[in-house]
Amino acid sequence: MQWETDPMMIWDSGPKEASDYLEAVDETGKLVDGLRGLSVHDNQKQKEILHRAMNILQMVMSRLEEELIHILVQHGQQFGPKNIYSRSI
Repeated sequence: MQWETDPMMIWDSGPKEASDYLEAVDETGKLVDGLRGLSVHDNQKQKEILHRAMNILQMVMSRLEEELIHILVQHGQQFGPKNIYSRSI
């Protein structure tokens, strides 16, 4: 949550900060997965932790979207039609 109060872009803070952020995101995702595997319906505390972790993941996804847009805009002059990769599925 410390990153959510800091308006500075994480990727502008350097590779160590970005790595720490992604590690925290991964740990939160693992927590959510673990809690989903438990029967949290009967345990109010686990239910609250799961709800909070899911809210944090939502904030993280929004933050990562902002970070990606920032990176694309910052380096936008390097991306032209010939650099766009498309794949048909």
